[in-house]
Amino acid sequence: MSEIVKSGPFEGWTDIMPITETAEKKLRPCIFCGRMPETIYAVFSFPRREVCTQVVCRHKGCPIEYFETPMLWMFSVMAWNTRPIEDAQAARIVELEKELEQMRTAALGYCELARRLQESLDESERYWDKALVEARKLTENVERKMR
Repeated sequence: MSEIVKSGPFEGWTDIMPITETAEKKLRPCIFCGRMPETIYAVFSFPRREVCTQVVCRHKGCPIEYFETPMLWMFSVMAWNTRPIEDAQAARIVELEKELEQMRTAALGYCELARRLQESLDESERYWDKALVEARKLTENVERKMR
């Protein structure tokens, strides 16, 4: 999976860890300064003219700012993008959002149930109000007949 470097100071050398354009677009921001990193070639084997693509942060003031010092603060793409705590938090957020959506759905269901129950109570109240009016009429009729 190696490829030949096509330009720059390492033109013609073999990149033993090339980064695809897609992978480069998926690089995560620096965990220290939040800005986007750069990719560079690091010499892997001088006699065999081999390099490997590495990820570095070149932003001034960043705790891991790259200073052209050999192997200092250079990371493979996989190592750069590996964020176990951040990934675990993101996964937990997805779980919690799913649970929240389920709770919202349940709450909406309970609201609908409460609305229908209120309608039923209102209808029942109207029925009993009519029944009470009828009962009073009957009572009045019976009382009139008894006099």
